[in-house]
Amino acid sequence: EMRRNGLLYADPGEDRRPITWMGTMLDGAAVVDRRGYIVEYNALWYNALCFYRFLYDLQGDEEVTELIDQVRESFIRTFVNEHGYLLDYVADGRPLDWSVRPSQIIAVGLTYSPMSRKLQRSVLDYVTKELLTPKGLRSLSPVSPLYKGFSGGNQRERYYAYVQGGAWPWTLYYYLSAYLKLFKRTGLFFVDRMLIPFEEELSLNGIGTISEIYDGTPPYRGRSDLSFMMSVSAILRIVNRMVEYKSIWDEEGDLYDSFLSMTSHHSSSPDQGRGGADEEAAVTEERKD
Repeated sequence: EMRRNGLLYADPGEDRRPITWMGTMLDGAAVVDRRGYIVEYNALWYNALCFYRFLYDLQGDEEVTELIDQVRESFIRTFVNEHGYLLDYVADGRPLDWSVRPSQIIAVGLTYSPMSRKLQRSVLDYVTKELLTPKGLRSLSPVSPLYKGFSGGNQRERYYAYVQGGAWPWTLYYYLSAYLKLFKRTGLFFVDRMLIPFEEELSLNGIGTISEIYDGTPPYRGRSDLSFMMSVSAILRIVNRMVEYKSIWDEEGDLYDSFLSMTSHHSSSPDQGRGGADEEAAVTEERKD
């Protein structure tokens, strides 16, 4: 449901089954019971509202703009913590969960972000330091006492590890999209290097394809489904994104690229930078005109 603050709140009540992409269950209940204000739900919600305004040319519609502004401000208040990363979910009647998880990168990798560029950089830095592996983002930071980086063993051990440390390739699409968005042309070399480890995967497990999940610790062995559509599509999408961006930047030249690199370092605080995403969209529209 959409609450008065404009955010989406998901409450399955007494149903203990998972309601997000972290879908593993043990003993009839979700291994990670994510509910309430869920970070990727609301990042997608904000992105959808901004795209709706753009698609129907509603920049002058006060009602739509007011809702978008409300969602942006509520997102900042709800999910941003004092350490500079995003809470995974916030639920009524529950203590805050300080776990560093990968869903927060979706709020940076989408076209429209409710956060300033400075805060997007902060989230990207946290994800890079604690979650990034050559095969995807870990589902939980190794700093957590609940972390399990080995995704093998019996069914219980595997299901637990999938959402408490296993590395998921599909998350790389949002991570690398965020990297390109923030670093522009200077990020192309890093993104290209991140794709190299998947070349050897095409000759392991399922030939010519990529596994669903990998161990969160070296040597990052493939686990679960040996061919997984979301893993394959994430790599193909980021390759297409690189080609698209490089074509645009080659046409625009170094001057505009330098300007974008400077704007990646937003000098205001997260609260002062709430309009960062809209400012970026405005620059884009100005270029089109």
